[in-house]
Amino acid sequence: MTLASVRRAQLRAATAVACLAAAPHAALADDARIAALEAQVQALMAQVQALQVAQAAAPIPAAAPAAQPIVARAPSGAVTIQQPPTEGVSGHPFYPAAPEGRRTGVLGTGNDRFRLTLSGQINRSINTVDDGNDTDAYFVDNENASTRFRILGETAEYEGWKALSLFEFEYLSNRSLTVNQLNQSGNEQISRRLLDLGLSNNRYGSVFLGHGWMASDGTSELDISGVTTPAWPSIHFGYGGMLFTDDAGIVDTDPATAGIQGRSVFAAMDSLDGLSRRDRIRYNTPVVAGFQLSASVAADDAYDAALRWSGSTDWAQFLVGASYWADEESAGGFDGMSASGTIRLAGNDAWYDGISLVGAVARKEFDDRANEPFYWYGKLAYVTDIWEFGRTGFAVNYASYDEFAAVDEKGEMVGVGFSQNVDPLGLELYANINFLTLDSDSFDYNDMTVLQTGAMVRF
Repeated sequence: MTLASVRRAQLRAATAVACLAAAPHAALADDARIAALEAQVQALMAQVQALQVAQAAAPIPAAAPAAQPIVARAPSGAVTIQQPPTEGVSGHPFYPAAPEGRRTGVLGTGNDRFRLTLSGQINRSINTVDDGNDTDAYFVDNENASTRFRILGETAEYEGWKALSLFEFEYLSNRSLTVNQLNQSGNEQISRRLLDLGLSNNRYGSVFLGHGWMASDGTSELDISGVTTPAWPSIHFGYGGMLFTDDAGIVDTDPATAGIQGRSVFAAMDSLDGLSRRDRIRYNTPVVAGFQLSASVAADDAYDAALRWSGSTDWAQFLVGASYWADEESAGGFDGMSASGTIRLAGNDAWYDGISLVGAVARKEFDDRANEPFYWYGKLAYVTDIWEFGRTGFAVNYASYDEFAAVDEKGEMVGVGFSQNVDPLGLELYANINFLTLDSDSFDYNDMTVLQTGAMVRF
């Protein structure tokens, strides 16, 4: 029985009662009619009572469920993936592990088994340069760690295999390897650093095909000191476009150029860091007892091989590497060897906690040139926590460069660097001062002093 049925029965009973009350005044009122109406009222009242009893015994219907909001879900599995960024591509730990406690979510892609990690940096500095004749300031993109944007793609693991894709692009405005006394502004460059595809397996190793790191890349720059932007083996990238002078101005090393040609820092000083990045195929073995062997082959008969080892004890971390590399088709044809090593001490607040040492050596031989470039480098660094917002680092370093541009030339660099991290802002503030000399039997080069102050934001 429904509530509406009860209400209708009650209404009919009330109507009958009203009619009974009015009966004495009606024209047709008599005893028979009154009796009939009384019987009708009693029947209706009994019906009402029966309906009320039935309604009380019936279960109360559940309330209608509330309207639920429409939720647009991410691709299957994406909402559950919360992992830190990758710790690095096998053979080249370029992408560091995330700081403790930091997590990276998922950006939806066309493949729900694929994760993208977006990162990059902007690095700008002011180089105040005394070339022996004049002092001037240059506003540059610091190519010690150039402004760049990177995308790392990783698939979920399938039977031990993972596919990776690496994209990295530079956008350089006033790049430090180009800016000099004759070209102070207006130069910019967009270029690709990495366009690479890889397959990685912890048991079988990894293989990469595309434009990326050759096996020898980085083998003369290994540095885990934590003070690298203002002081590291390739510090000359930060001001490499500057030209050495003599008392008359820019040195004309080639009379045919009528005084325009000069000896740049980069031409006279380099870290000989293997074959850099090229279109190649590269294979890395699995890591065994901290050792890993890598080899790569590129177009035009360029090839290399490298061996790296990393390890740690209770009091130190170690990283060393060495490589052989050759390029038979480039100008002059050449081969070379590079090696470097770094140690960082740690001792639970012992006096040596935070001290690092870095050393590097490399040489290059041309097939048809007389000069044989030779390079060596040393650095002492110290990192500590003066402030809660980020580590503070100091470093002193020295480099020697023999016969890079000519047989009779020898360059030297002595530098001091400072770095301050501001972790909540992803910011690094840094400064360094470097003293450069270039000795030659043919030219009387002035000494050069470079004061660099800058900031880098990593995102």
